[in-house]
Amino acid sequence: EWLMTEKLTITSSLNLMQCFTDDTCYVFPEPRLSAKYAVNEKFNIEASYDRATQNGHLLSNSSNSSFPANTWLPSTKQIAPQICNQIYVGISWDNDKSGLGVNSGVYYKSLLNQIGLKEGCSIIGNADNWQNLIEKNGKGYSYGLEFKISKTTKAINMWLSYTYSRSYRQFSNINSGKQYPFEFDRPHELTISTMKTIKKNVHFSSIFTLASGNPITLPNSMLYS
Repeated sequence: EWLMTEKLTITSSLNLMQCFTDDTCYVFPEPRLSAKYAVNEKFNIEASYDRATQNGHLLSNSSNSSFPANTWLPSTKQIAPQICNQIYVGISWDNDKSGLGVNSGVYYKSLLNQIGLKEGCSIIGNADNWQNLIEKNGKGYSYGLEFKISKTTKAINMWLSYTYSRSYRQFSNINSGKQYPFEFDRPHELTISTMKTIKKNVHFSSIFTLASGNPITLPNSMLYS
């Protein structure tokens, strides 16, 4: 961590990830860099870049409506670990006297080495042959805007948050090579939360969430044979 000026602080780190599978060794650097600029005692500007890798892959089988399931699969010689690059820029404002706080930020995330089921396939009952049923080397994209306002006092803690986000996947042999909304693509999410202290060891809390549903593709034609 470096204190560049009285107002600017920069933090960096570098990790090295290794994954051994079969006769293959994957090595990935994971750099991280963040900067925080204090405009004044209440207002801050932040920016960060993160690169992360993950050896496990979460395969969604939701297209099989008769038995939807999510399965964790390992990296192999044919399937490299996932790589994620994320950029974030945000601002924050806090007033200690009033207990009021406002936070907002935008992010963009790119994903490499994604996997997905081949069209018309399922790994249920095909555990020994699962690598041949999977699309490999896919790409992913996510971006969004986050906003939160909070109010904190001795007796009550309230906050309201809104998130707009999109998430896509892209494979050469799925959807004609065009990107499509991912399973967790939920554009809008609004959350309101309240926690009130009634007595020293007695608290009352409530939470309300309104969000978009998961994407779904409905058939527009039928074929009889």
